[in-house]
Amino acid sequence: MDASASTDGRHSKGPKSTILQCKHYLNSTFSQLKSALTKEVPKVDLLKPSRYLYLTSYSLTPVRCNELADVLGDRLKHPEDIWVAAHKPANSRHE
Repeated sequence: MDASASTDGRHSKGPKSTILQCKHYLNSTFSQLKSALTKEVPKVDLLKPSRYLYLTSYSLTPVRCNELADVLGDRLKHPEDIWVAAHKPANSRHE
């Protein structure tokens, strides 16, 4: 499995690396989005990034954002590392 083939962006500086994953799931169900993220977890584990950023066009509520964060577990360094279509962190309280 080529884990790097599933990344949309990658930045490295010294021993630290950041992986950016983008998923366009605008016309899909949340279940499909969550399933796709679950399939990415082994690939993320192979790359062992210092930071993993997940971006999606799917509109997320804070509860659903937390569900995705649970899938990622400690691979997600900050809750703000899940971004949604509005180009802001999914758990942002600002409108």
